[in-house]
Amino acid sequence: MPGFKEIYDSGFPEAELEEKHWFKFCTLPGIVLLKLITFQERPEIKRDDIKDISKIMKHFFDVYADEIYENHNNLFGDKDINLHWIATRVLGREMGKIAQLNKDLFLRIIKILKKNTIDIHSSIIAKIMAEFFQNTIEEIVKLLEQVKIGYLEN
Repeated sequence: MPGFKEIYDSGFPEAELEEKHWFKFCTLPGIVLLKLITFQERPEIKRDDIKDISKIMKHFFDVYADEIYENHNNLFGDKDINLHWIATRVLGREMGKIAQLNKDLFLRIIKILKKNTIDIHSSIIAKIMAEFFQNTIEEIVKLLEQVKIGYLEN
């Protein structure tokens, strides 16, 4: 599957269970990368992948707050950027770190992001996310734009 090797090579975090079992798991940015790819390949049956990405985006700040405050504090201070935008931008940065391990993967993801931020009327991803967030397509495109900006900052 495209992207899996890069996600693995970027390093899986580990978790311990009952002091005797160790597990490696995929990061949320890695999951978003994989879900974007599977949606692109089969959009007619992979709508739930975009709903999953929406859930990740909705809760990303809460899950990654320590990382965001510690390593992305340069994003704070702009009164026009809210915490949700900051979180999605950091999500994009983390996705970009993984994807840059493979030029084709990096270009594939940026193509998906550009296609879904260029025009609110043609953004299939934003339309699906708007249902989940119960928000306007315009607002979702702004969130996707933050992902794209963060993605390109690497």
